[in-house]
Amino acid sequence: MPESKEKRSPQTTPRRPQTKVRPTQKQSSNPRSGSRTNTEKSAPARGQTGIIIHDLKPINRIIPYKRSFLNISPTVGGATGQEQGFIRKVRGFFDGSAGKGLSKEEIVRLRKAVGDLKNISEAIDDKDGQKAPRGGESNSPKTKRELLEEKRKVLDERSRTEKKSSPSVGMRIELEKLKKSYPNDPNLTILSAIMTSKDSVSVHRSVNDRINSLYSALQATGAVVMNEYMTTYSVDVLCDIYFLYLEAIRPKLVANLKTVTASETHSIRRDIHVLNLLFEQKRLKKTITNIAKKLDGFGYPYESMSPLHIAKTFQAANEEGDTRVGPGTVKLNKFLIRIYLNVFSQIPALMPIAKKMCDVLPGNRQSRALIANVNIENAIMNMRIAKLNKSMDLPRMITTVYNYGKGFVGTNFSESVTSPVEAKILVKIAQMVEEMAMLSSSLDPEVIAYAYSCATVALHYYKDEAELLIRRLSDIAARQRIDLNRPTGPKG
Repeated sequence: MPESKEKRSPQTTPRRPQTKVRPTQKQSSNPRSGSRTNTEKSAPARGQTGIIIHDLKPINRIIPYKRSFLNISPTVGGATGQEQGFIRKVRGFFDGSAGKGLSKEEIVRLRKAVGDLKNISEAIDDKDGQKAPRGGESNSPKTKRELLEEKRKVLDERSRTEKKSSPSVGMRIELEKLKKSYPNDPNLTILSAIMTSKDSVSVHRSVNDRINSLYSALQATGAVVMNEYMTTYSVDVLCDIYFLYLEAIRPKLVANLKTVTASETHSIRRDIHVLNLLFEQKRLKKTITNIAKKLDGFGYPYESMSPLHIAKTFQAANEEGDTRVGPGTVKLNKFLIRIYLNVFSQIPALMPIAKKMCDVLPGNRQSRALIANVNIENAIMNMRIAKLNKSMDLPRMITTVYNYGKGFVGTNFSESVTSPVEAKILVKIAQMVEEMAMLSSSLDPEVIAYAYSCATVALHYYKDEAELLIRRLSDIAARQRIDLNRPTGPKG
């Protein structure tokens, strides 16, 4: 369950930002409780301006804001990636793409019978049928009996709809029988997770049951994708379940606002802001879904992208773009792997999958740029969460991302940056300097000039973002009376 105690995962470079709370803050003694009780008071303090500052409680544990949220780990264990040779490191990771028993025809049949999760989010948003019915209604208040009858009709209608749209009980029985015959087939785990997710939106399920069911499905699918079956189909299902889970916890957080004292609402509103921040990544799900549809005619929905395939793909020269490696060609594999890394690095709970993919990339510059982008994207997401949590580590986190990006591209990058992946790092560096300016009225002129150069070079790859950064950095320089053509000092 999401409320269980989380395990610490090793940090990657840049150093993983951590959210902290003030030492005066009281924490719940119940590790399973995501909500806050009225007996836990937040003692307000007054700042120098006289404005009351409320200490924030820890972020609710049901929110997937940490990379350790799913408690998924690779099947290999023991030594770290640096201590293992390449063959030892990849053995067991994503293994199992072949020889699992079920034929492709059988897999296709089962997937069609079970269906997908594309059209059930509306059921979660419906809040158990409590929306007001549409149509012309009188403004006169209704009696309690009329309200109950209205709700009963809505529930009956939804129940009938569920019976028509959900897989039959017979399908679940069939899947359980197949699991006994093919216990190692990851397709059966994914299909079961889909059915569990569909069952979770039933009108008869409580909010807590819904959250726990979706978490269980999310954890099972995440483990499959990480360890043995990274296909376009499995990744698409994983993203579907993840965002269904986010939708399921929203009403619980909103309900918490009605059960706590006024001083505690600040922490819960922060939790809702964190949830909304995670929801922003839903745009990435559309990309995953579109890719899954476009590559349906290839081997990608059925053959796993193994670690050996990932390594060979990025070891191949550019002229080998049509050479087949695993489920597809080098060109298509690179395209797909970049998308996966971009998506997983921006979703904290799925960052472990991105980390394990990075572990098997070769040491060429192209791969190092991908790894740098993964680390920066993950650090920035954690930085944004820390900002909502009013972490006192925020300045250090911003500086860490800036220094990490600068360490990768160097100072003479105008000719060496030749790809969108590397240009993206330049954009992030400039954004960090903009963040610095929000915390300090005086920045090192060389830092501003360096960020300005980054944005200028990135202009050829990310026109809109770079133009906006150039304008903002110019404003920052103007406030400090800095001539960007002479970055060594302010105007005389």
